Amino acid sequence: MKNLIKVLNEITNEKIIVSARGGSPIINTNQRSVIKQRIEKAFLTDLQEIFAETDLVHIIGRAEKGIMLAIEHNDLVDNAKTEGEIALEFNIKVSNLDFDTDTEIRLHTKEQANKEIEKQEKALAKKRKIARDKKDRADRKKIKEQKLAKLNG
Repeated sequence: MKNLIKVLNEITNEKIIVSARGGSPIINTNQRSVIKQRIEKAFLTDLQEIFAETDLVHIIGRAEKGIMLAIEHNDLVDNAKTEGEIALEFNIKVSNLDFDTDTEIRLHTKEQANKEIEKQEKALAKKRKIARDKKDRADRKKIKEQKLAKLNG
């Protein structure tokens, strides 16, 4: 990622033109676009260099959505409903200057942890329901067998 690091280093030493949009401080639109283009170009170059020596990636380039990378997947190559690849999309966005990166990361981490807890709780509830249903079936079977035994006995 040497190209990306170089560009990011250069950006940290440049004069930034600050504008305001809707009360939020932003980098001037033209400057922000240039910064994004430079970062995308460096990132793309780094990815191309990284994957140049492998057969893993068979398409890499820039598209309207951002940097695109496609890896051929053996299970998908013969599937007529697919392109035979897994497409990866890297979108780079230069956020407003009042964007709180630390808070966003902490909120995301907490949200993911909460989702994991919820997933585990659902799995436990399902496990309990399966056990309860199994017991109910066994109880009903036992009652049915007792009734049959009374009738036969």
